[in-house]
Amino acid sequence: MMVLRLHEGPEVMRRTRAKAGFTIIELMVVVAIVAVLATVAVMAYMRHVRKARAGEVTVMMNEFKTKEEAYHAERGGYRNLSVGGEAAPTWLPAAPCTKVGGQWNLDAACVTGTLGEWTALRVSAGKGSIWCQYTVVAGTPATDPTGGTWGGRLFSAAPVKDWFFVMAQCDFDNDATFSQYASGGDTAVVESINDGE
Repeated sequence: MMVLRLHEGPEVMRRTRAKAGFTIIELMVVVAIVAVLATVAVMAYMRHVRKARAGEVTVMMNEFKTKEEAYHAERGGYRNLSVGGEAAPTWLPAAPCTKVGGQWNLDAACVTGTLGEWTALRVSAGKGSIWCQYTVVAGTPATDPTGGTWGGRLFSAAPVKDWFFVMAQCDFDNDATFSQYASGGDTAVVESINDGE
């Protein structure tokens, strides 16, 4: 037997409707939670990408150190790539090299143009593009490197023998905020300022 209820009243209808779906508040809370999770995921991903790009620094600094030591063995002194020293470094690559997607494109014009100094040291980036610019500041015991920012951090006192250190500046996320790195010729430690920026 079937009973028809013709007159159910507004309370029953409201309860039925409330059970049928989500309220706008519930949907807004879910959207807010998803937005926060997405933001955290994107920030973690970008941090991971910057750290991966910063791996280039250690590889290139070791390349420069190896080539500087070979140069010193052949010629009796280290090659200074930075005419202005630490205060006004000569960064390589530079114009006419171009940046593509944030990386320095090491095409033929770039290599013959500004990277002639790298060629003299036999430095090779090992690939067609790099994220950072590099230079080497070198000198003899007569020149004291401890007055500059990096020289003061890398040398506790004026060296008693020929010396050099490698510097790098990188803009990993193209925001014009540079990460800066340096490492002394006689150490494996790489010092940094704004690491991964």
